[in-house]
Amino acid sequence: MSADVCERIDVAAGILIDENDRILLTERIGDSPFAGLWEFPGGKLHSDETTEAAMRRELSEELGITVLRCEFLMAVQHRYADRFVAIDFFTVGEWQGEPTGRDGQALLWQHPRDIDVAGLLPADAPVLEALHGKVTKDSALQPARSGG
Repeated sequence: MSADVCERIDVAAGILIDENDRILLTERIGDSPFAGLWEFPGGKLHSDETTEAAMRRELSEELGITVLRCEFLMAVQHRYADRFVAIDFFTVGEWQGEPTGRDGQALLWQHPRDIDVAGLLPADAPVLEALHGKVTKDSALQPARSGG
């Protein structure tokens, strides 16, 4: 690929919101790009998937949960040095199971106002900014209790 042409990657991510208005972040692990930074859980779409289906699958694989209720929040496009990512973000207000890092990644529940944007994956920063003040004000983002 030339320096002007970047690989496009379509991604779906979920923003779990708990009963205390905190959101779930996961740590990037291993030798992956941006290892050590925090991100919203999710991953690449398969060729035959909708973004919502991909988000549901990824959260099941990564966190061991079943998404029961979600809503599209926003789309973000971000260009890295070697790739271009297009991410659809969904708020997840209800799920079944207890989120765990099934790949060994750390999990962190934080209120949006307490998260340092510098510690986030760059493509996720605009979402955090959009969530500031909205978690408790926007009824569409109000969390529901998770099921066990």
